[in-house]
Amino acid sequence: MRGAAAGAALIALCGGCGGSALPAAKVVKAGQSDPLPAGTACYRLVPSASRLEVDVGTLVGEYTLRFRRYRAEVRTARDDPTASRLWLELDTRSLSADTPLIARAARSSAFLDVARFPRACFVTEHVVRDTDQPQTYRVRGVLSLHGVRRSVALPVRIARSGKRYVVLSHFSLDRGLFDIHAPGVVDAMVENEVAVQLELVGEDCPAGGPVSSWWHGCAAAAPVPHSAPQETK
Repeated sequence: MRGAAAGAALIALCGGCGGSALPAAKVVKAGQSDPLPAGTACYRLVPSASRLEVDVGTLVGEYTLRFRRYRAEVRTARDDPTASRLWLELDTRSLSADTPLIARAARSSAFLDVARFPRACFVTEHVVRDTDQPQTYRVRGVLSLHGVRRSVALPVRIARSGKRYVVLSHFSLDRGLFDIHAPGVVDAMVENEVAVQLELVGEDCPAGGPVSSWWHGCAAAAPVPHSAPQETK
């Protein structure tokens, strides 16, 4: 029942998420994070119900890249989504695609260079309600990718379904802002703008749950040893 409820919430929230013209992830000036209020609820990722994909256009076609290992935690005031904070970490080495050659190219030193940068992180700083669209928010946070940290603003839809918390976003991102460039003519064969599809489903942390320790390093971009997040099904 809980899985069905979360699925229904995703379908309802996803209305209008598709289409060719995606809202762009805007690079914004980093600001001070809002403090979390006391007594916030805790939600942790349900990998089997979540999805993190990137669509990449090339001269020879469009390809979908998927990440199999990632983890996330949400802290939120139960009645105020603008007080929510999301920490997301993904293992870039877990990238896969329907075409193995494309996956190897994306993981190689020419693009994501996963050997040097085995993880990417996103940590929210501020959440603002979009007054024009219900259940839609503008989330500002720091994205650490390919050794580059930038503050970005993302369009996000947020909802709760029973004991589950749903975070859904669909946006475009310029890979050049994170110095992801292939050498020579290969770079021109790949579009700069990639489409990111993010569907995260979180479940109540056991007994409220203490704040996980792994995201402290993610938030600070500290050079802590990388441990593989939970693998999605």
